Amino acid sequence: MMDKGMIEGVKLDPNNSSMGQCESCKYSKATCKPIGKECDLKHCEKLSNEVHTDLWGPSPVQTPGRKSYYVSFTDDHTPYTCLYLQSAKSETFESYKTYEAWLQTQHDTQVKHLRSDRGGEYLSDEFSQHLKTRGTEQKLTTHDMPQHNRVAEQLNQTLVKRVRAVLHTSGLLKNLWGEAIKHAVYVKNRTATSALDGKMPYEMLHSKKPNLMDLPVWVTKVWVHDPSGSKLDPHAWEGRWIGVDAETGAHRVYFADRRTIAIERNVSFE
Repeated sequence: MMDKGMIEGVKLDPNNSSMGQCESCKYSKATCKPIGKECDLKHCEKLSNEVHTDLWGPSPVQTPGRKSYYVSFTDDHTPYTCLYLQSAKSETFESYKTYEAWLQTQHDTQVKHLRSDRGGEYLSDEFSQHLKTRGTEQKLTTHDMPQHNRVAEQLNQTLVKRVRAVLHTSGLLKNLWGEAIKHAVYVKNRTATSALDGKMPYEMLHSKKPNLMDLPVWVTKVWVHDPSGSKLDPHAWEGRWIGVDAETGAHRVYFADRRTIAIERNVSFE
């Protein structure tokens, strides 16, 4: 501006043409550096070579079982997801041991690398010591860099979007978010993905295709057989189908009038 005559009254020192570094500018204009290629690695070649995990919550509404959080574990190779509802963050270690035992017993393998953020639930002495004892390497993200845990973060976004959608469609209470998210994981594991060249996580894990012929729409009306009444009492009660029970394979049914959830076998669909 001085050279062009745009201002007056200012003189420049010809021997000091540089202002040097401005600490105030660094303080006010600092930005995140681009994420490196380490987050774009190919899928691992074997089951449980690397597992991505993240804790979500607290939910603004508790489930009927007083759960406010969930923790997810996604294998990088398959990528099959297991999800556990929790009442508190402190239950994350127990959920991990349950997942670890499932891998060991059902698939004869153990976690080699566990990738997570730096949440306190993953940094306890008990958790860290357990990983060392099992020979599992802990891969922690850089502070305030959720992009380094992108698999788990993207999973959270996908699942929560689906929960909002099914709760809105069904018109049921928000406290059923736990049932909705477990069903979302069930469907996600049985859905083809471009990352697997059109295969499904279930197919990658079990080496066979899932049978979804009898999979109903979430909250489909059902009638549950009840033989406990007298000859003149109703022999069935109306409910809503909210998923498959992971342990028994039976139906999970929500009874709106009682606001309870039950596991039932004798179910007729509308």
